[in-house]
Amino acid sequence: MPLIKAGLPCESCGSSDALAIYSDGTYCFSCKKHTLKLVFAPNIPTITFRSPKNLDRCNFWSLPKEAMKWLKKYGLTDEEISENKFSWDVISNRLVYPIKNTNSVTGYEKREITGGTPKTICQGRKVDSFHIIQPNKEEFKGVVAVEDIISAIKVGRVAKALCLFGSQVSLSQYNEISRITNLFILWLDLDKFNQAVKIAQKAKSFRIETKIIKTDLDPKMYSTEEIRRTINEI
Repeated sequence: MPLIKAGLPCESCGSSDALAIYSDGTYCFSCKKHTLKLVFAPNIPTITFRSPKNLDRCNFWSLPKEAMKWLKKYGLTDEEISENKFSWDVISNRLVYPIKNTNSVTGYEKREITGGTPKTICQGRKVDSFHIIQPNKEEFKGVVAVEDIISAIKVGRVAKALCLFGSQVSLSQYNEISRITNLFILWLDLDKFNQAVKIAQKAKSFRIETKIIKTDLDPKMYSTEEIRRTINEI
């Protein structure tokens, strides 16, 4: 198996230079961990991020079979996966996607998909991001804020969706929301309902009309029609 790159840090054992990347996966000469063979998904391009700093420590490849399976269990299409630039970090074995402020990349988030911890690792600035998913046909006015990228993609099929990459809204995000709309809809996960109330109260000081959606499941768990009906009923 051809060697692609050597002398990389291993996140499993902490070695600073024992990890090597081969054409069929990775191998650590310190802890002896070998990744599974990567099966690349068709039509999903390899993504190279240019910023922020320290991205040279990451190696982003096309998505392996297990990552595609994980994304598609939420109903994402090949086109949505490609358009949102999902890729794979073979060093940490995590799903990677960019965090944007309008069109520029301000950071990225790495997502564990096998139940490991921490669930997400963020590099760069997400606090001042304004990561919007635009629908092909906008059916509702306003901006719907959700916690995660998959929820944003699914809500973004019918409404303008803002991915918070968490459950906080920064001052710059409030300012940007007030600039583009006077209707702000919060659809956070059920365990963040109290946080949604606090965000709505803060939004009042920016003269933004705010509504809260409360559902038993996260937005990403619903079909497009269920999402459409839920937004329409608020």
